[in-house]
Amino acid sequence: MSSEWYETFINDLDTESCMLVVQTYFRSPMSGSVSSMVYTVENNEYTSYSGFNIPINGQTVQQKYGDIFRTMVKPSGVHIYRYENNRFVGHECLTSYEPALYNGFLMFAALFKEYGLVPADEKAKAALQRNLKNSEKLANSLVYACYINDTQLIVERAAKASKTQLNTVMDYAFKTPLGFCALNDNLAGFKAVVESGADIGKGIGHGVSTPLELAVQYSPDIAAYIRDNFPEQVEKELPKLKKYGYNVDILLK
Repeated sequence: MSSEWYETFINDLDTESCMLVVQTYFRSPMSGSVSSMVYTVENNEYTSYSGFNIPINGQTVQQKYGDIFRTMVKPSGVHIYRYENNRFVGHECLTSYEPALYNGFLMFAALFKEYGLVPADEKAKAALQRNLKNSEKLANSLVYACYINDTQLIVERAAKASKTQLNTVMDYAFKTPLGFCALNDNLAGFKAVVESGADIGKGIGHGVSTPLELAVQYSPDIAAYIRDNFPEQVEKELPKLKKYGYNVDILLK
């Protein structure tokens, strides 16, 4: 990518110093998401810079550089471009932050952890602190171990998990521990969670895919395990699965 835009970007803003933050998340070879903001910083507090979104000749600065930002889906991460005294002074790409942990606060968490910066707005500052606390709790949870598909962690955390933890729905991806194990085709993890007392039917009537619904799509081994060990659950869900066109052959053997 040409670096010319690094230098011209600041000239399109009516400010001498700022931080451009571009958050990218690469989902698949065909799709990625991009969000961008410009902040000014004073006394370790940042404020959104309105000049980024004020139209000039019918186009905002954000729109003008939108095509460039959209080429930055790889590498996934938080890209930070720093400008001081009308000069581009550096770019960092932070790739170690897991979007699922921060659930909409990814770039704000990165600004805090890397630079010690917090929002100037008191409500936003409090919301960031709540998110950081929740992200730490989530990182140590059973559902997160299932999300990242770490079998050893799943087994360890399932053995100590409460009933609530065994059936927690993770907001970021709307799946339970059993749901993630089915999605990841992790039979060992699935068994560990089931044997600790998780609800094999969790999701019915709650807008969340059930473990069996995910298993028939992604894990024949888990679908067969449910068939052999929870025939009443198969009987309960089979009409719905047939209605919506799932391949249920493995459940009928």
